[in-house]
Amino acid sequence: MSLLAVEETRDVRIPSASGTLSADVIRPADVAAVPTLLTVLPYRKDLDLFWHDLMRWFAARGYACVLVDLSGTGRSDGVAAPKMSPEEARDSSAALDWIVAQPWSDGGVGMWGMSSGGFTTLRAAEVGHPALRAVIPMLSPLRPDADAFHHDGARTDLHQRMLWSAQLLVQQWLPPAGEVRPRDLRRWEERLEHDPFFLDFVRHDAGDPELSRRAIDVSRIRVPALCIGGWRDLYARSMVELYERLDVPKRLIMGPWFHRGPRLEEGLPEIALEWWDHWLLGGPALSGSPVQCAILGGGWGGFDSWPPPQVSRQRLVAVGGGAVGDAGVLARDETVVSASVSHVVPSNATVGTLTGSWGMPSAGEVLPADQTVDDRHCLRLDSAGVGRDAVLAGVATVEFEVAADEPLPTRIVARLCRVRDDGVSELITTGTCLPTRAGRQVLRLRPTLVALAATDRLRLALGDADFPRLVPLPSVRSHRLSNLSVEIPILDPATLDPVDPFPSPEASGVPVRADAAGPRWRVDRAPDDDLVSVRFAGGGSYALADGTCVGTTSDVRATVSASRPHESELVAVVGGSLEHPSGSTAAVEVTLSARQTRFEAEAVLTVDGEVAMSATWSEPLRPEGVSA
Repeated sequence: MSLLAVEETRDVRIPSASGTLSADVIRPADVAAVPTLLTVLPYRKDLDLFWHDLMRWFAARGYACVLVDLSGTGRSDGVAAPKMSPEEARDSSAALDWIVAQPWSDGGVGMWGMSSGGFTTLRAAEVGHPALRAVIPMLSPLRPDADAFHHDGARTDLHQRMLWSAQLLVQQWLPPAGEVRPRDLRRWEERLEHDPFFLDFVRHDAGDPELSRRAIDVSRIRVPALCIGGWRDLYARSMVELYERLDVPKRLIMGPWFHRGPRLEEGLPEIALEWWDHWLLGGPALSGSPVQCAILGGGWGGFDSWPPPQVSRQRLVAVGGGAVGDAGVLARDETVVSASVSHVVPSNATVGTLTGSWGMPSAGEVLPADQTVDDRHCLRLDSAGVGRDAVLAGVATVEFEVAADEPLPTRIVARLCRVRDDGVSELITTGTCLPTRAGRQVLRLRPTLVALAATDRLRLALGDADFPRLVPLPSVRSHRLSNLSVEIPILDPATLDPVDPFPSPEASGVPVRADAAGPRWRVDRAPDDDLVSVRFAGGGSYALADGTCVGTTSDVRATVSASRPHESELVAVVGGSLEHPSGSTAAVEVTLSARQTRFEAEAVLTVDGEVAMSATWSEPLRPEGVSA
């Protein structure tokens, strides 16, 4: 097709309850009314390259594209609503009202976004608007409490309270980029006095009703949805559950990605174009299978639905053994004589450091290392060889009982691994549960799609830690569980429909393993294996259209002791900088630290080499398992 000429307009003002929202509009030049693609960002679009490049691509193919800063962020007016709260939907509604009133709009809008932008997309779909015809949410949570703020309900400082908090504070304090007018400077100076977003994250523990009200009600979404997620992303479960619960025309793509999804060069525009053409222009029927998923270990598979209907479930039962340092046995259910067997789950806060950045946003792309050392600190249960090539497809579940006369575990963390012929233990998936009563417990692991070789053995490792993702429990205490079993969803590879939705989906930015990552993910252990520290760092720079150079840095240090878990500490130093073509500079450095009972933060703004502003904050934290 011949490409259209494109025109761009920056900082268009959209009326809203907060004053006005700032929008960048990129659309076909001198073309009659066309459909619109809307993205509402909780970040700053003046620092963006990804969405502007994507908008130009679609504008050249006949779509108007609108990128909006949420109230209180970027160049939009007002004070930001709490992150992922229902109040954010007001901005999406204002943008939709404005779009349909424009002479270049044909009245139809598609909305999409990634991560928090995916959440604003889902919120807008939940609220509904007559102009909204279809959506593409990517790598998004559904329940901010269990999915983002507190993973599976467990205390999670590293993600929201530290890495995301630091990123948001850097953006809040960093001056406007690009062409700056007096009103932009006034807005920025006022925003320096606003509370940082992390105060909201710090002041709400898991289960807080305030966080519960921020969940998406999927039953209210009435527009077609293309759900895109990554098996190695924190929100893999959310995207799969979203697809399963939607009662609208829908599709699901799950790639091998961490928290970044498909890059532009990996075919995302083409996939999205087919979707938008179909729902916004009445284009041809969608091609390929409704569900297309990467198989970790090689290839892609197409399915008519998810979970795949051809999956069978294999139950493995824990029998004998299982003492710390020794492997117990997972036996096929049909070979086990019914009897009550109990196992002790040890407590070791250092477990988790070998899993790399799997399921961890903002930490680069580092694959898990050999899990053997962590396995030895857990209750370790091994199966016999799988016996034939297979694919683990979907959600595995772990079941166990806690006797009424036993102390109730605060937290149980499960890791499912495959053990290769050479003895290497490779992480498949994990899950966490926080029992609230004695009796039967069901722990759902995160969904995945993984190739298994006939000689692979499955290993279930149970403990109470996943450091540094989860904050260690403050005390060391083992627990006795009985009648342990794991149910595995198994798929015959011969039933797979091979598909190839993306050209070379891992061709660029191939992740490295934690044991070879060097400074990207470094684990240091004391000789007695009691003290373990993890350090990962990153950074880079890029140029905006006007020549401004944007720099980013991050350095995270996490330390934990097996014998003194209450002394664990997370420290993150995150920075951002601007260097304008004129030579003027601005930089923000944010230092956050989290311990069992205290969160502390410091921010420093430097302009042209001189400190212009600084501030500190200190907030109490409640250890997990300790009543308020």
